[in-house]
Amino acid sequence: MSTNNLIIMNNNRHSPTFTSNTGAKSSIDITFCTQSLSHILNDWSVLDTYSHSDHNYISFTIREKPEKVLYKSTVKYKTSSADWTSLNDSFIHLIPEFESQLSDINSK
Repeated sequence: MSTNNLIIMNNNRHSPTFTSNTGAKSSIDITFCTQSLSHILNDWSVLDTYSHSDHNYISFTIREKPEKVLYKSTVKYKTSSADWTSLNDSFIHLIPEFESQLSDINSK
């Protein structure tokens, strides 16, 4: 879990997600979320609605617009001092090859 930056959204305050016909209860159904998205997943809960199963429904909402930045790069580039002419010269010779490949694709 930690390798993939996953966290468990369940917590012990909620009802169990599973209740057997003998009355045994557990929270076997787990909701995982990446750390970077956890702030947009809200209102996680186990519903009391009858589910026609021994597993209970799990409900949560996903906020459309996150309140904070999901990823902020610490890498900065000083593009004002880039040698754009040299960059252009490095790639300009590739354009005819790309055009030829696109033409081949379009003719198939």
